[in-house]
Amino acid sequence: MLVRGGKIQRRERWTSTTHTWLKGDRVLRLTEWERAQFGRGRGAILFVLRANQCGGPGRFHFRGSDYHLLVTSAEEYAARMRQRSIAWDNKVQISAAEFEDLATPLAEWVERYGYA
Repeated sequence: MLVRGGKIQRRERWTSTTHTWLKGDRVLRLTEWERAQFGRGRGAILFVLRANQCGGPGRFHFRGSDYHLLVTSAEEYAARMRQRSIAWDNKVQISAAEFEDLATPLAEWVERYGYA
């Protein structure tokens, strides 16, 4: 599992690509490990995003702040990722719409895959 953290600014939506970028080589290594160990479907990317006033799924309160705990399949992220820009070298992202489509609250993901 990869973990990515971020803080959603006041006017940003929870799907902002400011927080959904990763290092492409790490995503690819995770998907390779996933295939070698399990075949498919178990590699995941966890996004821990400090929430703003806007809504969004997977919210929880901890020590005076609200957070979103969202998971995407590593394989699905890898299939949709694009280079952020030439200046950003190895950084990749998915679009806000794709993130909204793929992101699942951690509690739902745990139930779906039988980890609960």
